[in-house]
Amino acid sequence: MGWKRLRETIFWGVRFLDDVIEMNRFPLPEIREVTLGNRNIGLGLMGFADLLILLGIPYGSRKALSFGSRLMRFFHEQSLKAP
Repeated sequence: MGWKRLRETIFWGVRFLDDVIEMNRFPLPEIREVTLGNRNIGLGLMGFADLLILLGIPYGSRKALSFGSRLMRFFHEQSLKAP
C-alpha cells in the first residue's frame, strides 16, 4: 500500500474541498456563518472492494475489517494534519 502517496492525496483533497468552501456563494448569511464556522468537507473513499481484490484480502473477512479500520484511521489522522 502506498501510504506516502495516499497521505499526499489526502492533503490535496482536503485543500481542494476547503477551497470549494471559500469560493462558494451562500444564499443566506446564516448559511455562510454556519458553513465557515464548521468547515465540514466530504472527504471519503471509493473503490474499497477493488482495493481489497488488488491486495488479495477477501471482502467481509476479519482482515478486510481490520484493514478498513486502519485505512480510515489513517484518513482521519492525515486529514486533521492538512492545513
